[in-house]
Amino acid sequence: MIVSPGATNVSIDVQIVNDSGIAVTGLLAANWPPVALIYGANEAALVLSDLSDPDDAHVDGGVLERSGGGGWYRLDAPDAPFASAIPQVVVCGEASGKHVIAPTIQVKDLGPVIVSPSGVQNESELPTSTLYARTGENKTHAVPVVDTDGNDVDITGFTLRLCVEALNNTDLAVVEDASITKSANTATFTVPASGHASEQHARWSLRKAPFDTDNSVLADGEYIISRSAEKDA
Repeated sequence: MIVSPGATNVSIDVQIVNDSGIAVTGLLAANWPPVALIYGANEAALVLSDLSDPDDAHVDGGVLERSGGGGWYRLDAPDAPFASAIPQVVVCGEASGKHVIAPTIQVKDLGPVIVSPSGVQNESELPTSTLYARTGENKTHAVPVVDTDGNDVDITGFTLRLCVEALNNTDLAVVEDASITKSANTATFTVPASGHASEQHARWSLRKAPFDTDNSVLADGEYIISRSAEKDA
């Protein structure tokens, strides 16, 4: 998982398993193991609390079981680990019978992902930005948007939609605006495991409303789904 430096309201998908590696389901915050984010010599211990709905606003330490089962949970991270120049953040959580499994978070710029100041008229003008996902797992991406002069494009007022399409133009996943976190020029979204059912090369595009116009594309690129994908580029 890659997060841009200075990103805020980052949510992480983590899995909790028992001592035998079997998924632990149905946990509320009070029953979680202690969780901390380690970045360099720093440690951010989380005070966990329960979220009630997938669309709930970000709350540092908020947790919620994902509807797909398999011991997967949403974990809302504090901003501090991503505010520094430390390149890696590690999620730690251990207790007897409850072990948190999470990707190492790389803190670095993705881009730039470039659009023209008024939106791209021709998708071929977009340089590609490749995103990666592992088969059968939820994957969170943070995508910055800048214009052709390298200036940040403020997307907070846009209504967005993220589409992942197979090369035959079949939709693999669609993430609507309500599930996209917008912070300045960065869109953070989670593509659900259902969109990663098989290994393949696909395409992603981030669009602003109205979605069917020629200049609706803010950014796009290749979307690689594999059994071992762990990074964005």
